[in-house]
Amino acid sequence: MSPNKKKTCAGYRDEQGKALRRAHGGPGGVGCSEGNVITGIVVGSVVTIVGAIVGAISTHIAGLKMQRESWRREDQVASRTHAIEVNRAARLIEEELVRAHAAAAICVNQQKWWSSDMQLTTEAWENYKATIATELSYTDWHALSSAVLAVQGLSRIRGNQTGDISAELAEQIVPTLTDIEAARRSLAPLTQDTLPTSVVARREESSSEDSGDS
Repeated sequence: MSPNKKKTCAGYRDEQGKALRRAHGGPGGVGCSEGNVITGIVVGSVVTIVGAIVGAISTHIAGLKMQRESWRREDQVASRTHAIEVNRAARLIEEELVRAHAAAAICVNQQKWWSSDMQLTTEAWENYKATIATELSYTDWHALSSAVLAVQGLSRIRGNQTGDISAELAEQIVPTLTDIEAARRSLAPLTQDTLPTSVVARREESSSEDSGDS
């Protein structure tokens, strides 16, 4: 390049600033102004595309968070519902065991059959044993099953009999009384009061807020 020429965005100029020729003259040539316009268009397009991608990703992440929160709420409701069902089943079975225990105690302690008004049933056990089956250890489940069988056996032995029983028969009923007591101890944890749903919900919300603050 001539020492007297200087290249600028508009083309070549001499030392006095007089234009000599365009930097990109000729057919099909593109000057600096046109290049800047194209560059601006490209940059604008890239920014738009990147913005759209970022927006889509943000929307997707927000959707995932909402879905996880929905699943968490559903799990909490299902857990509370199951706890209530287990508690109800255990209490209904416990009620049958209480009657059976009272009847067996009369036989052992008073050596006579219980009143005909006191009916021994295992209907609640038959209806709800599946609900509590997985909530008990094998030992507790076995204790409960054994007690139910003992109660059914005691009911068959009595039949329609009334009045006094022999000391020998009373002694034979002692194991039934023991089985019933063991079953009630095994079932006891499932019969305890459960927190009302509103209290559970408030505690869980409070726990979530504490976790968020930390």
